[in-house]
Amino acid sequence: ADANRQCRKAQVPFYLNAALARVKLGRFAEARDDMLELFDLDDVTSDDERAKAHFRMGQAQVGLLDYAEAQRSFRRAMELAPSLVCADATRELKRVAQLQAAQDAKDRAVVSSALAKKQRETNGNVFYTEHEKSAISEPYRRALPKKTERAAERIDNLEAEIADIEEDEDEVDRKRREDWYNGMIRSGNMKVHMG
Repeated sequence: ADANRQCRKAQVPFYLNAALARVKLGRFAEARDDMLELFDLDDVTSDDERAKAHFRMGQAQVGLLDYAEAQRSFRRAMELAPSLVCADATRELKRVAQLQAAQDAKDRAVVSSALAKKQRETNGNVFYTEHEKSAISEPYRRALPKKTERAAERIDNLEAEIADIEEDEDEVDRKRREDWYNGMIRSGNMKVHMG
């Protein structure tokens, strides 16, 4: 039992270092998976190691564009070992807030564009049922116009509009990732090997 515990304890730095390397290489899903494996070793990790793990998890989640979970991970890291990760986690939290604000602005622009298009097609009358509203994510719901009572002019094909919005989101997401990779390459944090 003691040998098993020592073996499990020896895995902790491996997972932390592997996640760090994978974050640096842009392999965020693998870094997240490493931290999930490390969380299974909770009985042999110290608070400092758990704080590092949550910090690495937050970095991976930022790379996966999961900003809400990244914020939770950075905050948890600060709770576990404030003296160890506080400055870095605070900096990352500010960066995540900026990234989320930029994403929200892009989302609003996509929704506004889709709604403007629909309003032009329906002479300005847009009607959403509660069921249709529930199919739209929270950031988009905030941008919806108030429900009108003109049922005759109800939008019959909300699914097609949502598909258009999702296509626009996919393009925005692809562009954001491309910009991120190009920025990493320009800054020298990532090297491209040709050949």
